[in-house]
Amino acid sequence: MFEREKLVASSVRAAAFVAGAVIFAPFFAFADSLPAIPPQIKVTPGGAQLLMEGGGGFAFTLTVSNISNQPIGITSAAVVFVKFDGPDPTDRLMAITQTKTTCPKNGLASNNNCTFTFDVTPVGTQGEENLDFGTTTAMFTVTPNRGEAVSANKDFLVRDDHASTTTPEPATLTLFAFGALGLAGLAQTRRKKTAGQSPR
Repeated sequence: MFEREKLVASSVRAAAFVAGAVIFAPFFAFADSLPAIPPQIKVTPGGAQLLMEGGGGFAFTLTVSNISNQPIGITSAAVVFVKFDGPDPTDRLMAITQTKTTCPKNGLASNNNCTFTFDVTPVGTQGEENLDFGTTTAMFTVTPNRGEAVSANKDFLVRDDHASTTTPEPATLTLFAFGALGLAGLAQTRRKKTAGQSPR
């Protein structure tokens, strides 16, 4: 009798499990078939800007556009360095710091724009190096309250215009010394010739 009750209970549980799977399967299939929300915003970095190593920073503007048909809240903007490149990657940006924004968190109207402003600072003077430049690639990511976050990359050119103050090599000093001696000898020979000529 006891074994029969266990068998009945197991059968009831199995039937309930199968029934639950049948009931919830359409919901899971429906969730998988829902289309992803298309991008609700567009992110546009500001124009190109040349920075000088050891020079001051400048204000960089990132424009956010609501391309949807309803208000969209802009919750945050983040930035990361993704690549340092160019002839000299040490000529690079030191920091990008957000200073202000006009983007509302509660809702940017449809077809309207707002901005994030960043302070972009190049690396300081690094001493003796060639007159060259480097490129820093930064990725800006803006997160709305609806739809996925949108990113945009921006390249910043940092140039070094500090002349190298390296000490001349010994070989260069030797050549300079021989050149100076040669010029001195030539000048002395001319003086002797001039002194040996009789006045007319």
